[in-house]
Amino acid sequence: MTLRARPHLHYAPVSEGVYFNGPGTQFVISGPQLLYRVADICVPLLEAGTTEDELVTALGSERARPVVRRIVDELRARGLMLDVDALTVPEPSAEIRARYPEALAHLESECADPYAVFQRLRATEVLLCGPADVVLPAARGLHRAGITGLTLATPDPDAVAATASRLGLRLLPLSGSAPLPDPRDLPVPPGAALYCPGADGGVTRQALTALLPEGAPLVPVRWDGLVASVGPAAPGGASLPASAALVRRAARWAAAEAASAVPHPTAAVLAGALAGQLLFDTLAGVAQPGEAQVLHGEELTADRVSLTDPGAAAGTTAERRFLTAAPAAGTEPVPPPTPDEAVEAVTTLTARWTGPFALLGGEELPQMPLALRETAGRDAGGDPVVAWAEDQRTATVAVALAALRADCPAPGAAAGLTEEHWLLDGALRLMADAAVPYATRTVGAEARSAPLLRMLEEEGMPDPAVTLLRHPGLDWTLAEVRTSGGPRPWTGLSWGRDDTEAVHRALATALARHQAHGVPGAGSPAEGVHTDALLFADASAQAALRKQVADTAAAAGLRYEGTPRRPDPVTGASPLWSGAVRAVPLDAEPQGTRAGAETTEETAHG
Repeated sequence: MTLRARPHLHYAPVSEGVYFNGPGTQFVISGPQLLYRVADICVPLLEAGTTEDELVTALGSERARPVVRRIVDELRARGLMLDVDALTVPEPSAEIRARYPEALAHLESECADPYAVFQRLRATEVLLCGPADVVLPAARGLHRAGITGLTLATPDPDAVAATASRLGLRLLPLSGSAPLPDPRDLPVPPGAALYCPGADGGVTRQALTALLPEGAPLVPVRWDGLVASVGPAAPGGASLPASAALVRRAARWAAAEAASAVPHPTAAVLAGALAGQLLFDTLAGVAQPGEAQVLHGEELTADRVSLTDPGAAAGTTAERRFLTAAPAAGTEPVPPPTPDEAVEAVTTLTARWTGPFALLGGEELPQMPLALRETAGRDAGGDPVVAWAEDQRTATVAVALAALRADCPAPGAAAGLTEEHWLLDGALRLMADAAVPYATRTVGAEARSAPLLRMLEEEGMPDPAVTLLRHPGLDWTLAEVRTSGGPRPWTGLSWGRDDTEAVHRALATALARHQAHGVPGAGSPAEGVHTDALLFADASAQAALRKQVADTAAAAGLRYEGTPRRPDPVTGASPLWSGAVRAVPLDAEPQGTRAGAETTEETAHG
């Protein structure tokens, strides 16, 4: 049996044995120093193609066979061996390999049947449509990779004529009034296309879909003042909304960072080359779903980003969700994420270029005795938002939830780590209006709150007043803390699972407002009630609260329902829940229609 290693396999001696590195993986095969000498003989032979017997012969001893098998098995287990016996198309001739070495090596490293893929690519017709600065580098790269059936449709035919003639490419001049070629002018339907409308204009999705056969991928290239974007690839014109949303959001990120504009025409040339590579990988089936590139800065840096499945966000409806006393059969609440999972979810929402929010550095914000984090929106603008917690990790999650609430256009804004958390968050905010005071006192000497009290005293605000409130249907406590003295009075209003927690969180909210106010240009904690005690309520505590909330609402002839935000056009379905939560009569539809809610949410996403 022929053994063949995939290209780009690297190895080096380490103290534990031999370190191997290949596409998408790295590992160590443990063993003595002699193992490296064995690998140094075997790997070059495997790259050229060999057999187990030939490897043993090269090592000079039958005793080497178990070691040879171990190395081959380890490489195969990690996808670094090409299964030669499974190939459906034989290896290309030496002449073809010499002509397209990079493309073949790329396919051999990524594909299970690389030569069949290469054969299919060679027969693919590709339409490159846009300015000469974009389509020329894409055409050169694709032609160099073996795709020679190229049609260049451009309003700058003179700029591409020489290259088209030299490479044997078809050329279709475009007029300013015809941004796409007439399908009747194409000798064969294209199997893929690159389309560059330039600025944010261009043809409709329907026009591109009509031009391409069903399922044919299209890679859009766009620029918007400060930045340029490439991708994502998707059938027909499905990627157009996502690419337009990406370039708009990336431009807002660049503007917020005061970045220099990308230089033209250099940016167009690089964008065209990257688009050609993405088109090649998409046709080969090795591109990552939603893969795209953002070009930015005067030095022209390209950052790879990942978008949602193009078109998925546009077709998703926002179905209402209801808070019932107990989950319906078969719909048990999703367990809350671990702290690390919650931070990872926030990372998705705050990723550079694609996230709707940016986590600001916050170097000027105080970090004692509370951890403060700040976010700024990257879509509709608005003021920065600050949130507090006992540690940075929790503060990162808290500020993301606060940002989602601030970005919700409708009354009743709420957010949570899970659907249940989101609905409870909204219900607690609404129920705060019906909470009744039952005690007034000073904070007291709880050890947990002592650092906060000392800080307020140092700032000239000793002995804040506390009012304890309770909703008749809940066993949670609502606490209101009011300071006096200092630069101005501050108020903190917070729910807690008991009096001590509610008072501590209300006190911390008041202190966080004071600390953020002292930093020029910083945002402030959101107005209204603080509900982050829900972050620390375990499943049983949330289930008990859920029953109390639902039973109390039902006794009043109400129910709590929420409409989750639609998926973001760039990042897709949010890992966190947010949207408006409201109390509605049990026997009546809520105000507004589903379609209206969807329109509001889509507008908010830009």
